[in-house]
Formats: sequence, C-alpha cells, structure tokens
Amino acid sequence: MFNMNIFSTPLYLDLKQIDEIIKLNDRLTKSQVKTFYWALPYNAVDRTSFEQSRSYTPEINCFEDAQKYIEYSLEKGFDFIYLLNSVLGFAHEEEEFKKQEEALDKLLNKLRKINSLKVRVVDYRLLEYIKKNYPDFEIYLSTSTEYTRISQFQNVLKLFPYIKEVLPSYEMIRDFHFLKNLKKVMGNINIELIVNEGCMTG
Repeated sequence: MFNMNIFSTPLYLDLKQIDEIIKLNDRLTKSQVKTFYWALPYNAVDRTSFEQSRSYTPEINCFEDAQKYIEYSLEKGFDFIYLLNSVLGFAHEEEEFKKQEEALDKLLNKLRKINSLKVRVVDYRLLEYIKKNYPDFEIYLSTSTEYTRISQFQNVLKLFPYIKEVLPSYEMIRDFHFLKNLKKVMGNINIELIVNEGCMTG
C-alpha cells in the first residue's frame, strides 16, 4: 500500500497563497502539504521570548494580525504548529521569569481560544510547564535539540512520553541507516525530517 509523502511548510500570511496550497493538494496524489508552522516575528509586541524568530514582518505587530491566517488554515483542514523553539528557555532571575510566564500564558490562551493546540519546543522546563498548565496542548520536539543518537530520543521519551513528534538533527537526515533504526524504536511517535534546507535567518 502506498504511503503518501506528507509535508509541512511555514504559514503563508496570505489567504490566496493558502488557497494555492489547497489547489496543489487537490492536484497531487503522492504528496501533500498537511501542516503549517509559524511564530511571531521579533517585531511583534506580544512575542514570548521562546520564539526563535528569524524575521522582521512589519505587517504582523501582534498575534491578532496573524490570527485570521491561522484560523483560515485550520478551517481548511491543515494542522498548525506554533514554534516555541528557542534554545534560551526560562530565565533564572525571578522577575524575568515572571515576565516570560505572563507572556507565555497570554499566547497559549490565544491559541487555545482558536483551538490551535500544537506547539514545537526544545527547552525541557518549557515542555514541563506547558504539559502541567496546558495539558490539552500537544507537544512536538524541535530539531534544535540537535539529537544525533537514538539513545537521546529514547531517553527524552522516557522522561516525556507524551511527545507527539521528534525531528532529528539536520546532520542526520541523510543517514538512512540511522533513520531506519530510529523509526523502529519510535513506535507511534512521528518523525519529521527537514528536507530542503537548514534553519537559517531569512
């Protein structure tokens, strides 16, 4: 039986472009885009500091400016994953921690309000915080963990068995022996691969 190639791509901040992806999916039989991912740009006033934002997007100054694109993609049957994949994590200073916590809570409640309940993370404290305070959210592990060994994935899943998906380090995506063995030990956990480029500014 044929396995379809499933792709994810950054969210288009343009309804017509999302419609073009829908038309593309309608035409293709072997591959489809199923998931959009995105994070607030660094110019947005309500970003949380957990985003690994690489862009300045002047038309997006807050979450509400992008909300219609997220809602539209969800209405059209796409999955949406919000990226909280900064490696910096929570601050150690209490005052800064509280600011991060407040901003994070505001964002997660905005996502929850539109029934967008998937986040991609790298920091373990953040992962634990979301699972404890927002148990309805699904957790996807970021490639920024830079895991290159099967034992690393096994260990993190022992600690956090509710993780839904993992991404191997970009350096490992051409190691087919590694990927084949990783698939054997992951069971029902999804594995996503970066297939076109590394994560880079712009």
